[in-house]
Amino acid sequence: IPYVGSQAGVTIFNFSGSGTVGGDDPAVVPNGTIVISGIDESLSYDLEFSAPCDLITLSGPAPICEPPPDYTVLVINEVDYDNAGSDTDEFVEILNTGAVDIDLTGLSLQLWNGSNTTVYNTIALDPVVLAAGDYFVVGSATVPNVDQV
Repeated sequence: IPYVGSQAGVTIFNFSGSGTVGGDDPAVVPNGTIVISGIDESLSYDLEFSAPCDLITLSGPAPICEPPPDYTVLVINEVDYDNAGSDTDEFVEILNTGAVDIDLTGLSLQLWNGSNTTVYNTIALDPVVLAAGDYFVVGSATVPNVDQV
């Protein structure tokens, strides 16, 4: 909850019975943010801001939390590794087998050495949303339909 200004003596009461009030203290920090975390998804919240000359009540519905993405629907569908010779068309193709789009932001692809199980490269995936049933190709620039080089 962003706020502007501060007033000595401000106190915050959480009457919802759920959640923890934290963040900046409006009694000493001007222009800050109050954070309410851990609110039960089945309870609405009621907060009261009490100051020496004023009283503000803030209420809201129970938060709706999106479930975390199901990354298990992402599969490595096809791999073309380092073949003998001068071939430079190596790639890894990732398929979203799920029914919903998956945001690849924050995910990475690790390349492992098969002879000694050492990770020799980690590639941060581009921040794109992979549609259900779609492919994302990481490879060299010479690979047809490559999405990330």
